[in-house]
Amino acid sequence: MSSDIQSTLELLVLNNYLSLAIVTAVVYDYILTFSEEIEYIWVRYIGLCWIMTKTLVVMILRVYAMWNRSRTILYISLFLLVTQTIVAVVLDVIYDKPNTPISVTLAQVSDFSFCNINIPPTLPVYRAAPRLVLSVALVSFAVSQALKQSFEMYKATKQWQPNRYMQKLVADGILYFIVNVLYQAIEVFSVFPVQTNTIFFLDVFNYVAFYTLIPRFIISIRELYDRDIRGRFHIDTGFGLRSRSNPGLDTTVSALVFVVGDQGPEVESGTDNSGDLELGTVHGSGLNEGSLIGARE
Repeated sequence: MSSDIQSTLELLVLNNYLSLAIVTAVVYDYILTFSEEIEYIWVRYIGLCWIMTKTLVVMILRVYAMWNRSRTILYISLFLLVTQTIVAVVLDVIYDKPNTPISVTLAQVSDFSFCNINIPPTLPVYRAAPRLVLSVALVSFAVSQALKQSFEMYKATKQWQPNRYMQKLVADGILYFIVNVLYQAIEVFSVFPVQTNTIFFLDVFNYVAFYTLIPRFIISIRELYDRDIRGRFHIDTGFGLRSRSNPGLDTTVSALVFVVGDQGPEVESGTDNSGDLELGTVHGSGLNEGSLIGARE
């Protein structure tokens, strides 16, 4: 009995340390990106604190942008998201209603007493299964589109030269996707024995990624596009946020992506960049108008 108490106490202490690590990592990352948030996000009436609560929606929009704003991909993703929400609501109604009987175990650790609610072992599986399906679908959409774009670039240029925006979309999200899929998979298969320390450290990684990767992804997209684009072009990032690039940046038009299909660029007279655009083709990128990330379908 004493060994069980000691083991429980160690788990509580470990949980406190890991919670402190999560808070420290998130706050430190927020401090590092605070100036970029003011420059790239606050001017659009949105903040990182709000973005942190909408991670899954942002990742769906990210895949939506990668697939040239394909309605099919958007509808599939939203259907899975709505299904996940409905399942969560139904489980809450079934297991959390006021007249639902629960089993509670009283535990005594040192000078502290606390209650442990015993839940059915299949409940976490029911909750995590829809999330796992959505996570696998999103990572599959992202990887398949990245591979497709890479092969198209290779056919056009005979060299592996991935589009920088596609590379940014994949690189800044794939880590979160992998961790999320792994986390949900462990939740689904939680009926099998898994080491408690493994679950704890996956929790830490999942929460830190949840609160840091998505804000950094939004900032990096805005920063990359502001750095690469020159002139007064209407830009659509694929997230429903349209703005103009900084005309003072010294870059070439050949880096232009996310062009709205029904609005061509307004090239000022006297510039020598007009030759870089011809019939909507972006030279140097290996993509035509139909394959631009932000082109309308």
